[in-house]
Amino acid sequence: MAGLPDSLIVVEGTPSDGVSRKILFVNEAFTRMTGFTAAEAIGRTPDITVGPETSVEALQAIQRARDALEPLRVELLKYRKDGSTFWVEMDLVPLFDDESRKLLHYLAVMRDVTARRAEQLRKMENERLAAIGTLAAGVAHEMNNPLAYALMNIGYVEEELDELIAATHDPTLPRWSELRSTLTEVRDGVSRVAQIVRDIRAFSQLDAMPSGRCNIPVLVERAVQMSRSGMPASAQISTHYDETSEVVADPGRLAQVFLNLIVNALDAIPPEENDKRRVFVRAFNDDNEVIVEVTDEGRGIPDDVMPRIFDPFFTTKEAGKGTGLGLSISYGIVRAAGGTMTVKSRVGVGTTVRIALPSAGGARARSVLRPRAVETVPPASGLRLRVLVVDDEPMICRALKRALSPAEDVTTVGSALEAIALFEDGREFDLVLCDLSMPGMSGAGLYEQVGSRWPALQPRVVIMTGGASTEATRDFLARSQVPRLDKPLDMRRLRAILDEHRSSSAQQISQTR
Repeated sequence: MAGLPDSLIVVEGTPSDGVSRKILFVNEAFTRMTGFTAAEAIGRTPDITVGPETSVEALQAIQRARDALEPLRVELLKYRKDGSTFWVEMDLVPLFDDESRKLLHYLAVMRDVTARRAEQLRKMENERLAAIGTLAAGVAHEMNNPLAYALMNIGYVEEELDELIAATHDPTLPRWSELRSTLTEVRDGVSRVAQIVRDIRAFSQLDAMPSGRCNIPVLVERAVQMSRSGMPASAQISTHYDETSEVVADPGRLAQVFLNLIVNALDAIPPEENDKRRVFVRAFNDDNEVIVEVTDEGRGIPDDVMPRIFDPFFTTKEAGKGTGLGLSISYGIVRAAGGTMTVKSRVGVGTTVRIALPSAGGARARSVLRPRAVETVPPASGLRLRVLVVDDEPMICRALKRALSPAEDVTTVGSALEAIALFEDGREFDLVLCDLSMPGMSGAGLYEQVGSRWPALQPRVVIMTGGASTEATRDFLARSQVPRLDKPLDMRRLRAILDEHRSSSAQQISQTR
């Protein structure tokens, strides 16, 4: 039996002491598996490999099989001599005398299934996360349209309110101040929901993650500066940046990861301890990896909570202070960049989150550079644009027409086919705002039709989307490089796009004169 890979145990059929069955024999595989020698095991009960986390239900099933003199196969957690754990699949078989059918012994065969079980659990976890992601994607997509027209209508009311206040010639009236405050509160509430939807979209990985070379100290410092705006004045953050290589990742989302970790670290420190305990942020090279560590001297994470910290929608924060998506999203972003995220924590001492990202090699960055200011296109005043809105959601069409009509000539249709009919009738437009996901012909289909039949119009098409939820739509956005507006729409960005086209149209008009 020396070559047998499975652990073999022979146990008394009837207790020799009238109390409990003892081990009569173990093979070498048992010693390799458990750490107990044959001398240490023989004469003791099989419970020597049972520990506090061994399933009570599994042990009860074993006892029932013994009482019924029936064979049993069961998976359960076992303990080695040193206290470490492993999972086994155990076959328990009663052995009888062939003639008298008297019970002689019990034979237990154990095979280590720790690796197999871990793989099964990983597969189940991936399936669970995929199911949650699909559900989250559907919820986010359905919420985007009402959020989009709610925010656009709030913006419209805010602009109209300014004109009404100016018309009264008395902007100090108390009711104007109250109306302004009310609108601000409504906008803040809807914007908060919109941010949650964006987080859900990021978690469910609706959109492709564009990658580029990232300067880690720049991104970390940006996150530190952003976190300072919401932290108590007494809170302290210490930073240290060694010479680091660049990494290849989506810089916006990587900065989001660092910001989330720093905010979590600040939240982990009790408010009364802000002037005594600090958050430490380090960035450095380690072989072919760039390491970012965020350490806090906070409460620490309890052992029973640690296995769930990356679970989506799990949070220990009080209601209203977290959705439970931050670490899940961060973990997904880091993993998509080819990196790893690990957490070490001790209750009452603090927590360290370590991110390791593959180095891109080449350029190194010692100093922290300030990001360049974004250039804006000056508006070409006076010229009204002809704008076509294509969206199957009537409220989106109405909200966009209401918001844009003071400065533009807006036409709305509810499908791609209606838009094509207008083009075929010779209608001309300076800008086409088209929803990506529509019944019948999609926004992608309309874009390709315009490219083949009215190529001069194609550069004027802007896609509006609540999330590229299929491989086909993600491929379209990546392949076409069509300008894109995410729902809920950022009206400032939309107006910047309008001003760009206004400037272009004004230049064309001046050139034809």
